[in-house]
Amino acid sequence: MYLFSLEHKREIINTYLKNDYVIIVILCALALLVVSTTVIENETSDPRGTTLVAESILQKGTIKLDHYKKDVRKILSYRLVRKNKHFYYVFPLGASIASIPFVAVANLLGMEMTRYDHQVQKVMTAVVAMLMIAMLYRLARQFLEPGNAALAAGLFWFGTSLASTGATALWSHNLATLFGLIALDLAIRDSKAEHSRSWARIGLCLFLAYFCRPTLSLLSPFLLLFLFARHRLAAVKAGLVLAALLGGFVAFSQHEFGQVLPSYYLPSRVSGASDVTTALYGNLFSPARGLLVFSPFLVAVWLCARRAPETFRLNPLWWGLGLAWPVLHLIVISRFPHWWAGWSYGPRLLMDVLPGLFLLTLRAWPTALDTRRLRIAAAVLAVTAVFSVFVHTCQGLYNGYSLLWNAEPPIDQNPQNLFDWKYPQFLHTRTRHQERVREYGPKPEPPVN
Repeated sequence: MYLFSLEHKREIINTYLKNDYVIIVILCALALLVVSTTVIENETSDPRGTTLVAESILQKGTIKLDHYKKDVRKILSYRLVRKNKHFYYVFPLGASIASIPFVAVANLLGMEMTRYDHQVQKVMTAVVAMLMIAMLYRLARQFLEPGNAALAAGLFWFGTSLASTGATALWSHNLATLFGLIALDLAIRDSKAEHSRSWARIGLCLFLAYFCRPTLSLLSPFLLLFLFARHRLAAVKAGLVLAALLGGFVAFSQHEFGQVLPSYYLPSRVSGASDVTTALYGNLFSPARGLLVFSPFLVAVWLCARRAPETFRLNPLWWGLGLAWPVLHLIVISRFPHWWAGWSYGPRLLMDVLPGLFLLTLRAWPTALDTRRLRIAAAVLAVTAVFSVFVHTCQGLYNGYSLLWNAEPPIDQNPQNLFDWKYPQFLHTRTRHQERVREYGPKPEPPVN
């Protein structure tokens, strides 16, 4: 005798699947599984050194890395810069500051970052990934019912650089994008409410996003303007919080480095590209870094667009967050001489604006298929969604040849290969790699550390 009828069991399952907390747990578990099992790991790339700065702050009270032995500094290589006779980590400080609690616990367990950097990065990468997908769902629930919100959040994490970049290491992108997403979610919630209660958190998150990655400074004016349209005083207060924190950062930089901002934060860093048009095209349409090639669902979803649903009650300035901010970011990074971001997979430098593109996607997300046109459009969206997940999760995280594509031949010496449709990065395999090496030349000698 069955305890519950089949119909009763279905009712229980459906009830659970409509519970926000259950859905968040499922999404977080999937993200954790991917981060834990990925074959591609980039902890030894740019992020190497992040936890050493945190450890230096805890043990020496400074961000200087002078006290590490010469062999450690040699391993850090290009990640170090010498300034005023001291050694510093060249990349943004935000991720290092955020790492302090994790490094503190590791140190208490006897784990030094010269040996256990990989493990601490892995833990933080998993935590940030779970927070990210939970925040995507939280934002989506402002506009969509639980099922569609879960589909949109899952697609956006598994079908973009949030997975193919964010699951491989503790990049500065990870935390910057997370803080940007939190600020966006808070601002939208306040814009729908009678009173703004989040202005202090919005100002703090905008600063932290910038602190983790300076290109996120482009988000602040659009988000504050969006909030200003609904709650003027709150927007001003959030701006003052942001300004105060920026002032403190400038004072610190002047004291530590003798300059207004650390070198990585200076605007001059993202300038000097010889051909901005080529970079723009490459960031959007190349088979190695093209956003719309690696995540075509971003375009396909607009085939499903209709008149904005009642749930999407936002002032028109949301277009600044969803479209103008990503476009401005695209232009800025395309002015960077190294716009392809070295040995990367897909559009890594566009990961920072994915929260804005997510808002844009939510606006067009199909909530009903009541016409033949919408059913066809939804089918196209489904196909491009599967392709995007395959590219970013399957190929980007479990196919080692997709990363080796950068090395043989070296992409920094052969940037023309970014536009080679004969051997697109997202379709690289062992057989194709061997063919490519035979065609383009022998394997280069490994670099001497």
